[in-house]
Amino acid sequence: YVLLGSTKNFGAGAQDMFLMKTNILGDSLWVRTYGMSSGDEEGATVQQTADGGFIITGTTWSTGAGSLDFMLIKTDANGNIQWSKTYGGTSVEFCSGGIQLFDGGYALCGHTNSYGAGAADIYIIRTDANGDTIWTRTAGFNGTDNAFGIVQTSDSGLAVTGSMYTNSTTDAV
Repeated sequence: YVLLGSTKNFGAGAQDMFLMKTNILGDSLWVRTYGMSSGDEEGATVQQTADGGFIITGTTWSTGAGSLDFMLIKTDANGNIQWSKTYGGTSVEFCSGGIQLFDGGYALCGHTNSYGAGAADIYIIRTDANGDTIWTRTAGFNGTDNAFGIVQTSDSGLAVTGSMYTNSTTDAV
């Protein structure tokens, strides 16, 4: 099993991403933390990649362009960082999901306050296999909109689940 969370008990900063791999009995095989000494990191999703490593998506308060930014970490099979990237504008971006795509690239979703039409808009980032941005998209109205999950469809498109808040009503999208 692979478990993703956050810890304030040990690591580099006030709060770090926490990744643990166990055997089938739940005995710890290894534990890794990911973070900076200057702030907090929070994990959202973990997925095993085609090469046996892992991608971890989440949010960082420590590094990037704004006060919060998307963070994507690629590790080897033992949880050692191969690379990490941050994405976002000068305001707030909060990452709630991410996946490896059929072509080896990655897609992340969440919300942004830096771009789009409203207070917060759905934010989707598509990267190549090295985590370099290929494109970004926003979707939303004047209210607060957020993406919670993302999957790749059989035709290589992306489907995103989330919510949109308008006129004092929250609707699923």
